[in-house]
Amino acid sequence: MKYDTDKDGKISEKELRVAIGEKGGRWLRLFSRWYAARCMEAADKDGDGYIRGDELNSFIEFARKHAIG
Repeated sequence: MKYDTDKDGKISEKELRVAIGEKGGRWLRLFSRWYAARCMEAADKDGDGYIRGDELNSFIEFARKHAIG
């Protein structure tokens, strides 16, 4: 939850882009907007635009499958 900058207990696509930009390699920094959108599609099961605690596993599974650490 380090990247939950507004401390609302959920990760927005904007917060996810920042995290990907910081944690990813050069390629991910260049494509962080696109990659964050794909992550949200995979993890945001209820479609509210945020990744919450119960959706983190979907995000982690997507990230591991698509090579972010």
